Amino acid sequence: MNVYVIAFFSMAAAAIVVVGVSAFSVLRRALSLRRRAKELQGHPTVIAFRAAHTLAEPLRGLPQRLQEISKRVERIAAAATELIGTSAVLRLQVDRIGFATRLLLETFVPTLRGSMAD
Repeated sequence: MNVYVIAFFSMAAAAIVVVGVSAFSVLRRALSLRRRAKELQGHPTVIAFRAAHTLAEPLRGLPQRLQEISKRVERIAAAATELIGTSAVLRLQVDRIGFATRLLLETFVPTLRGSMAD
């Protein structure tokens, strides 16, 4: 055998050992990553992330609904302000009617009012 053939076989054997060790290392890391990926599939954060997509559907119309609600709030506030004003006017009118009724009673039935006071 020639020296070059022996050198070639020794270099080929070393290369095969290096490739084999590298392949074993890559295989070991891949299996480790695969195991870790399976563990992460059950992690609460991943589960919540998956559930977030299903929760996103009902929330898509939320900005439009919020605009509708804000418009309703404006109308309700205007109606409440108007109602408060109307209530104050009505209360004033009721007080006027009460005062007028008292005046009428004093005018038409002064003796009864005097006798009731006793």
